[in-house]
Amino acid sequence: MMSSRTAKVTTPADDQILITREFDAPKHLVYQVWMTPESIKRWWSGGLGPVTVAEVVNTVTFTERGGRTTLTMLAQAKDQATRDLVLQSGMEEGMQQGWDLVEELTVSLAEAAA
Repeated sequence: MMSSRTAKVTTPADDQILITREFDAPKHLVYQVWMTPESIKRWWSGGLGPVTVAEVVNTVTFTERGGRTTLTMLAQAKDQATRDLVLQSGMEEGMQQGWDLVEELTVSLAEAAA
C-alpha cells in the first residue's frame, strides 16, 4: 500500500518551512534512501532538473509507528525573503515528486528484503 503521496507544507515562522509526509515503510528504509548518495541522485530534484544552492539548513526527523515512517523536515532560512524565494521557486512541486521517488525506492528495498 502506498502513502497518500502528499507532503504537508506549512510556514510556522517567517523564516521557516515545515514539511511532513508519511511513508508506508519502516524508518530504516526511508533513512537509507534519504542518506545513500546513489538514492539521493534519483530523487532529490523530483526529476525537474538540477538542484541549485539555497541558503537554508534542513533538520530531518524520522518517526516510525506500525511499520510506517513519518518524515518531518524543517527548513530554516536566513530570513523571510530567502524563505519566500524558496517557496516561490517551485520547491514544493519538486519536493512532492522527489518524495514520491523516495516512496518508490523504499518499496523496492522492502520487496528485495522479503
